Amino acid sequence: MTGFGRAPHHVKVPLVPVDGSGVTGFVQLTQLPHGGTNINVVVTHLTPGKVYASFYYESSDCSAAHDPLGAFTAHNSGEGHLHAKVDDNLNQIGSVSVRLGPDFGTLLACGAVGAVNTAPIVRSTFPVNGATGVAIGAKLTATFSEAMLPRRSTRAASL
Repeated sequence: MTGFGRAPHHVKVPLVPVDGSGVTGFVQLTQLPHGGTNINVVVTHLTPGKVYASFYYESSDCSAAHDPLGAFTAHNSGEGHLHAKVDDNLNQIGSVSVRLGPDFGTLLACGAVGAVNTAPIVRSTFPVNGATGVAIGAKLTATFSEAMLPRRSTRAASL
């Protein structure tokens, strides 16, 4: 990753119980050198034999746009584990959840990753801020401090 205030290459965040679920654990995320992130979810205080699912989000509160990491079954010890590789870079992941599975069920725990990540910085735009007399058909551009994924950038852009 490049740019000002380089983002971390590895973070570990706690899974915080939601609505008294008692579900806890942690999430480890590692930025891969050529893009993408390895995500390791370790969960405790689960019901043995039940199926759970984990998702990652743009937001830091396990809401809004999300992508699945996968489903897992709790062991007899009440623990569950999930490992996944995603195409998004670490600085594009705001949070990771544990939900009743195998689908997008009740939110049980959330790990806020966004608090340790920094957003990309806009280095330049065309036209420049405050420009006048810009042709209606002019191509608008923005250059960021690091690469942006088109599918995520499109959702975030507005004019």
